[in-house]
Parts: sequence; C-alpha cells; structure tokens
Amino acid sequence: MNHYWPYTIDSEGRFWNGDGLEFDDPETLLFFMKQLEPMVGATDHGPFIAFCQGEECRFTSEDVPYVIVGLEMSPDQITVIFPGNYREVLNPDSLFVGGQNVLYCKVRDGKFSARFNRKTYMEIVKKIQFDPTTHSYYLPLSHNKHVIKGVI
Repeated sequence: MNHYWPYTIDSEGRFWNGDGLEFDDPETLLFFMKQLEPMVGATDHGPFIAFCQGEECRFTSEDVPYVIVGLEMSPDQITVIFPGNYREVLNPDSLFVGGQNVLYCKVRDGKFSARFNRKTYMEIVKKIQFDPTTHSYYLPLSHNKHVIKGVI
C-alpha cells in the first residue's frame, strides 16, 4: 500500500495539511509551487503531486492550485507572485474570466490555471481598458492590446 501526504489548497492560496493545519513556511511553499505536477486525469481541482524528501505529497484545490497573491507591474510586463514568493512573468494572452467572474491566467508553461485573489484582481483591473470598436476588454502592455477571453 502506497502512503502519501494529503494537502488542500484553498481558493485564497493557503495550504492545509491532512490534519487541517495551515502551513505557511515560505521555503516549503516555494518548493511546492515549483514542483507541483498534475496527476493522470487531473482537472483544475487536482489531484496534483509533488515529491518532497522522497515522500509523495498529493494536493487537491478548492478552485485551482495557483493563487496570485501579489503583482509587480511595469508598462511592459506584469510579474505574478504566489505563496512562497514563487514568481512568473504574466502571459497576458492567457487571461480569461471564469465562473463567478473570477479572473484567471495560465502559468507553468500553460499547465495550470491561476486565479487572481481579490487584492490582485483589484490591482490589475485598474489597468484593464475597454475597446468600443471591438466591444472587448483588454490589458495594454508593451503597446499591445491583450484581449481578455470570456468577458460577457
């Protein structure tokens, strides 16, 4: 019988162990953000897997496993920040609106969806503009208009 350690990631990006205790060690969170992989048949909710010191850790998520908790914005790019200070440059062409009008993007080379938490959503929405000729919302970066998919 294979033993594994179960974890849950809530919709705010907090990690919980199988005993219901939150863990917030930045180095551990950074490790998991880098190592997480979808298991066979995984959906946005999981299951996901990471190996830590030879032990199997399995994750499920309330929504998606990557929750954006911070942003660094410049006129040319946006860096999204996750728990543990894991960072990626936003692919603005991957932005989309999902259920309940939640803003998402793709991360880890498109393998995962990531959601913006309330704070980061309120920050990025200040940059989003509306194009009345195409009736679309877009994020202007590097003099390009990156249309946000799924906006009704």
